[in-house]
Amino acid sequence: MGTSSLLGAAVGRPVTLSSAPSKSSANSRELATLVALASGVALVSLDASVLNVAMPQVRSDLDASSAQMQAILVSYLIAAAALTLPLAALGNRIGRPRVFLGGCAMFVLGSTLCAIAPTTIVLIVARAVQGVGAAGIGALALAILTANTSREKMPALIGIWTSVAVGAGAAGPLVGGLLVQLAGWRSVFIINIPIAIAVFLVARRLLVAENPDRNGPGVDWFGAALLALGLGCLAAGISGTETYPFASFMVGGLLSTAALAFLALVIQQRRASHPLLAWRRLAARPVPATLVMFMLLGLTLAGAMYQMSLFSQDVLGASPAIAGVLALGASVALAVLSPFTGKLPRHMSPALVASVGLFISALSMAGLATLGPEASLLTVAVGLTVLGVGLALAMPTVQTIALAAAGPKGASEVSAGLNLSSLVSGVLGISLMATLATTMAQRTWLADGGSTDFLIDVGAGDIDSVTAAGGAQAGIDAAAAFTSGVSLALLAAAIGLAVAGVAALLFLPKQTFATTIASPTGDLDDA
Repeated sequence: MGTSSLLGAAVGRPVTLSSAPSKSSANSRELATLVALASGVALVSLDASVLNVAMPQVRSDLDASSAQMQAILVSYLIAAAALTLPLAALGNRIGRPRVFLGGCAMFVLGSTLCAIAPTTIVLIVARAVQGVGAAGIGALALAILTANTSREKMPALIGIWTSVAVGAGAAGPLVGGLLVQLAGWRSVFIINIPIAIAVFLVARRLLVAENPDRNGPGVDWFGAALLALGLGCLAAGISGTETYPFASFMVGGLLSTAALAFLALVIQQRRASHPLLAWRRLAARPVPATLVMFMLLGLTLAGAMYQMSLFSQDVLGASPAIAGVLALGASVALAVLSPFTGKLPRHMSPALVASVGLFISALSMAGLATLGPEASLLTVAVGLTVLGVGLALAMPTVQTIALAAAGPKGASEVSAGLNLSSLVSGVLGISLMATLATTMAQRTWLADGGSTDFLIDVGAGDIDSVTAAGGAQAGIDAAAAFTSGVSLALLAAAIGLAVAGVAALLFLPKQTFATTIASPTGDLDDA
């Protein structure tokens, strides 16, 4: 859940924090509120990626297939994508603190169900419940905090918020790896429970009920349902190609249902009195280009980090904790650089900054795609660090361009659109890259004469099972096959990022726009 989701909810009546008798106590209260709300968002961001390094253990414990592993990850993102905007609108009608606290409670429930899940199906459903809670927290936290914040303080606050949200999400593999190594995969969810409860209690004490606009715009629950149906069927259809032919009834039915759901969504949004977004504001140049680039960046981050986690553990033999450490470079780069790189468009060409970041990301992805089963863990760490640097250059710049182009009146819709594209790209990134990797791995295995008895294990990256049942040579061949799949997925991502880099040079502003950011007009066409 990125900064854009939080900005996107900053509409409606302001939330009032209770008054304090002195400036010192007021500042202390504001700081405590910032810590509480940021902790909630950090938890939400963390859980979007924390499970990556735990998936090999989940696979072994629950006997999960590659498609089920994908579903465990994307069910969280689908629920968050479908409900973030409706819950933000609901917060305007019944009070944002209420929805935020409800999100905390739902997150606790979802985490508890995840921690005790006996089967993959239960875990998938529990992750969706978590996603509902994440939507309630992420949609409203920054809106609550910034309601009474002056415009002068806003850039610094957003910089801090970006660092918290992006840094927490990027640190997920490290935190997850340490927890899995020390206490097993269920600890990844158990740790959420006391933290979310603490956030709930502190926020309940600090936040004062606002006067909601009960006659304000309605909540588009039907649009949210269509979005969830479309994303769910699309993800299931993509992963279904690992097992069934593309023209099969199963895959064709899922993809057809997804297409119909999205078509119905387009029609419904055009006719809805209160649609999910004011879509016309997303059509202003260069917003469409930034949305596409943001989606490609999100797709890369979600898909690549998942694939590299499996590759590091299943092929290179890294422990969960070491796999998390390998991603530390990317985490540090994102958390440290994002607050600063978002300011670069003030002094440099936004097109140049974004394209450089995208090309760096593409090069790092291409380099990771060349790694084989004999690669060193240090090489993986360096490649992921370079990826983090590229993403830290591109992501905040693209966000800044989009928000500056929107101006004050359109900032909420554009930032919400960025968040929606980020969540959707997370679903697509995990599904597309995992399916591409699995399909290629299985084809390579069969082409090399591998037994069909191990086809599912090879596709899921379960090299240990293949070795245990088929011998050392079978394990070596399985590792090589799985590596070929990961390499193809990363190469495809590298090509997509390079295309996005070219698009940045062509469609984004060439000149600095410090004046536009300081006093937005909503038009960057001449920049």
